[in-house]
Amino acid sequence: MTIGTVRVSKKRGVSSMCAIGFVIPASACFLAACYSGQMSADTDGVGAQLPGGVADAAGRTGYFASVSGGIDAVELETGRLLWNDRNALDPLLFSRNRLFATALLPGKPNALQIIAIDGTGDGRQVLGATPIVFPEWVSVRPVPGHSFHATAHILDDTLQLRWVARSRYMGGAPPPPEVLSEFERDAAGVARIDLNSDRIEMLPADTPWLGKIRDVPPDVAGWTSYPYWMDGRAEQRPFFTDRVAAVLQMQRTGDLQTILLRRWDLDATRQMPVVALAEGRQLAPLVSLDEKYVFVQGTLPPNAESATARPWWVFSVDSGERVATLHHEQSAISVAIIGPRVYYAVSKQASPNQRSPLGLTLKAVDLQTGGVIWERLIRDRGRENPALPP
Repeated sequence: MTIGTVRVSKKRGVSSMCAIGFVIPASACFLAACYSGQMSADTDGVGAQLPGGVADAAGRTGYFASVSGGIDAVELETGRLLWNDRNALDPLLFSRNRLFATALLPGKPNALQIIAIDGTGDGRQVLGATPIVFPEWVSVRPVPGHSFHATAHILDDTLQLRWVARSRYMGGAPPPPEVLSEFERDAAGVARIDLNSDRIEMLPADTPWLGKIRDVPPDVAGWTSYPYWMDGRAEQRPFFTDRVAAVLQMQRTGDLQTILLRRWDLDATRQMPVVALAEGRQLAPLVSLDEKYVFVQGTLPPNAESATARPWWVFSVDSGERVATLHHEQSAISVAIIGPRVYYAVSKQASPNQRSPLGLTLKAVDLQTGGVIWERLIRDRGRENPALPP
């Protein structure tokens, strides 16, 4: 892995990434994460990421893992269910008017097929002449003690699936070390599928993403961000838009905190002026899935005026300017902006180490008024569960 370059494609069909399960540590996928999902909803036919799913290229339809099984296609304007494909498992990405998703194979818990579904839900094509088979101990569907995560990237006529699997002992008292070692396993790799020939190639985990190499200012690699939340996990890596690389910093004056945004222009390879985003107490930043927005919530300083008692300030990473002020909802773990709407997922835990069996509540909110337009349950795909943001 070469810190100082990232892999990004300007061609047709760039990546969109969607988690199926286990969260990859940032150190293992720094370059992959830098530009994953950076396409806006109307760029080159690639859909944007949404909490728990993906959108189509026009930003009109969202595809989510369903609490009743399969994948739900939802009209993003109204939240109305358009169709359900019960034979699919999880949405991966939307490209070329098709939803690419995973599907289970009966009797093979350690295997997947990649399918392509027409945006209307009518057509369905299995990709790959043979299933993608993982180590025998892997379960691609969340079961106790097992987790699985996959992200997808498509370029020209090749789809690349990057996967990580893990198993852990979930019994009572720990067994002897030699028995415990049989339960605690980790594996990772890449499956590359030729969309013309259906040929599948299994590759090692350090296989780079497809696409061109773009230089990143050397200074960026040496920076660690103030911790921020993204898709239910804490991150400290730099984050990227198409134009800038960025990190967050925390400045303290007495009991007041200030969140600072430090950016580098990727075209001019220069550092940009530091921007003070928000001031208050107990500030907690969250970065959108496309890494283009920073959401900051906290307690207001004395004598500060706000239309809401729990403000959630929204800032553009490219401009550094505030674009909205919303009401912050506790336990919001993942957020995206498409057009005039904010989409975020709220997780309610049954216990500190267990997500609610009902899944996640997805909410669509008007960016200007802050009003909730619709909400619906979506399936939480079994990621490991770090502590929820405040």
